[in-house]
Amino acid sequence: MRRRRALSRGALVGSLLVLFAATALADGPTEEEALAWAKKVEGALGVRAGGVLDNSIDRDAIAARAFDGLPVKDETKARFLTAMKSGRGYGTTLALSLGKKGSCKFLRIVKRGTSLAAVFRVLPEAGGFNYDEFLLGKTANGETCVVDALAYATGLRLSTQAREAAIAAAVAEDKTVADRLEGAEAELARHMADLTTLTRQNGEKKWAEALDTYKRLPEVLRKSHMVLLRALLPAREAGKAEHEALLDEIEKSSGDDPTLALVLHDHALLEKAWTRALAHLDAVDKAIGGDIYLEAERGEIHAGEGDLAAAKTSARKALDAEPDLKKGHWVLAVVANRSKDWAGLRSELETLEKLGVKLNDLSNVPAYADFVKTDEYRAWRKGHDSK
Repeated sequence: MRRRRALSRGALVGSLLVLFAATALADGPTEEEALAWAKKVEGALGVRAGGVLDNSIDRDAIAARAFDGLPVKDETKARFLTAMKSGRGYGTTLALSLGKKGSCKFLRIVKRGTSLAAVFRVLPEAGGFNYDEFLLGKTANGETCVVDALAYATGLRLSTQAREAAIAAAVAEDKTVADRLEGAEAELARHMADLTTLTRQNGEKKWAEALDTYKRLPEVLRKSHMVLLRALLPAREAGKAEHEALLDEIEKSSGDDPTLALVLHDHALLEKAWTRALAHLDAVDKAIGGDIYLEAERGEIHAGEGDLAAAKTSARKALDAEPDLKKGHWVLAVVANRSKDWAGLRSELETLEKLGVKLNDLSNVPAYADFVKTDEYRAWRKGHDSK
């Protein structure tokens, strides 16, 4: 029922434990302006026009903050900004991930410090779910714009990705730049080559070497989101003990910060650690101000742990709010199948097909072995084959 999403949309770009100061609310949009911007972006993404979001991102401001305090030449900054503007944009990438059948739903405007942010639920065509949060400000000419973005699926902020790239550019220009930085940033500059090596080793699937590279890094980097995320895959490949140790470290490093909750949630599901998976969902739910979709996710977890009554209750609650929520219908299909409620299963399968889900021949799926022996299956198959 569940198709795993990738840990990120592309290669992970590290995240420092550095948050840029949020744009003051006085300099940002009003709630009405923020709401109008969010509705415009939601509509554009609905027709896969990712450029609307791309054009709203204030890349000049993000680049300027990324290089704050870094002694680099103007031409280096100019090349950096050109690369930011010429590469595939956030909105374009998001629109591509939606495919034909995915969705991006605006949920609400929330307050982050003294600024406003727009929260969106993202359901990619390939499966899984994510939340994207856009911190809003205003351009010099008074237009609402994005001054930072957070993808909950990776726990990475656009600003911190830009900062790491800027430090890398500064190191390439001057190897002594670390002497003018402090804390994690200084260590990042000193070990930029090691992080590049770690990323390369991951790409080449040299798991043991990648894990060894990770362990040689200084503690301040090993405990940063940036490096912990890069180390997850090699740790998982190294065995259960290494994997669980790293997940424990992520739990400790995240504290009350919910930005890694979806990463931890996915790994809890892989381990069938149902209680942890529910706790991570609760953390995300609280951070975004609530989303009924997560009730359907809870239903899936309850089904996984064998509590079919709780699974059904959660799925029904989600569908009462959003009747076309595919995840809710999938949970009810699983519950009906395990309960041998063949009429209910047939009904849910027919509903999913009406919602655009393409179902294959269930006679080849072991979980449906009992269902395919029933009259309800034959009735469903007749309607299925006629489409």
